[in-house]
Amino acid sequence: MRLRIAFATSNDPTNIRSWSGTSRHMYMGLKSFADVEPICPTLSRLQRLSLRRWKPVEILTGKKFLPKHSISYSLMCARYIQRRLKGKKFDLIFAPAASAEIAFLKTDLPLVYLSDATFSLMIDYYERFSNLSNSSIEQGNLIEERTLSRASRIIMSSRWAAESVVNNYSISPEKVSVMLFGPNIEIASGKKITRPKKLSPPIRLLFVGVDWSRKGGETACNAMKELNNRGVETYLTVCGCVPPSEFTDSRMKVIPFLDKSKPDELEAFYRLFEEAHLFVLPTRAECSGMVLGEAAAFGLPALTTRTGGLEDAFLDGVSGFLIDSPDDYLEYVEKIISLIKDDRMYPMLCQGALNRSRDVLNWETWTAGVRSVLADTVL
Repeated sequence: MRLRIAFATSNDPTNIRSWSGTSRHMYMGLKSFADVEPICPTLSRLQRLSLRRWKPVEILTGKKFLPKHSISYSLMCARYIQRRLKGKKFDLIFAPAASAEIAFLKTDLPLVYLSDATFSLMIDYYERFSNLSNSSIEQGNLIEERTLSRASRIIMSSRWAAESVVNNYSISPEKVSVMLFGPNIEIASGKKITRPKKLSPPIRLLFVGVDWSRKGGETACNAMKELNNRGVETYLTVCGCVPPSEFTDSRMKVIPFLDKSKPDELEAFYRLFEEAHLFVLPTRAECSGMVLGEAAAFGLPALTTRTGGLEDAFLDGVSGFLIDSPDDYLEYVEKIISLIKDDRMYPMLCQGALNRSRDVLNWETWTAGVRSVLADTVL
């Protein structure tokens, strides 16, 4: 008999743009073996206005308060979900990135919670979680602790996140699993990926990200410039954002946005990965780095930072290189030059990226793992 799953989250999983596509991939994975009903809390205008009552306090104190990590928001969401559950039969609730939505939910159904980070990890890690008021931190941690304690099973996207569940919230490791995400693209079946057998100039670097600063765009640009200064002809393609004016360079191509829901723009997105030689992501903060899975799906080696959950998604020396500092553009330069000098390493990294995509970083593997967890939960 097929499972009946209530998919509770703030992101509409039927929308390809929700959580950059992650929610939809999860939704489609679950639908392959279960009947799934999305439940996405929507607030009335009065409720939304009520969440703005902390604005004057923010102005007076200079400290931020996160309304969607507040107890009042969590209670509103719980009441909404409870109304949607009433009179329906489900086997369990699957709640990705929904700690606030389910923290105060009154239900006897098993809860399976999924995320790529904990509230504790996010404090002062991402800009949005920086300079928080004590009240915001207390409420955010309370919500996280309630959700993790009430959940029957917890699925995190990295050991970095899973260790925080256990160490920061005193949760038993027996109910925590690690399931890496797949890429937020769907590559056409049978698509053949070819890479040069040797890395040689002109070198084409690819940087994809909506946040130039956090994703380390400056470092990528400086690495490109330094390679050219050393006589290594190099070009950089930036997709997803517009760099500040001081980073204008004739060897840097900027594509502000590509809509993956449009076939022609999705194909253009694919071509960026097909035509690049290396993917660069000198990110300062990253929970799971799905874009590295996208690069791996195209057999594109990556250079990225040793931060957050990236050490699980990415194997140093196998599918590319992990670099300690997001600001050390010279190390990026030296790694690229070493690949040019070593005829064997570049094709090995290309194959390593493809292997990583085939074996781990794909939604089929994720779906199989989650299916097993859900089956154990309802036994």
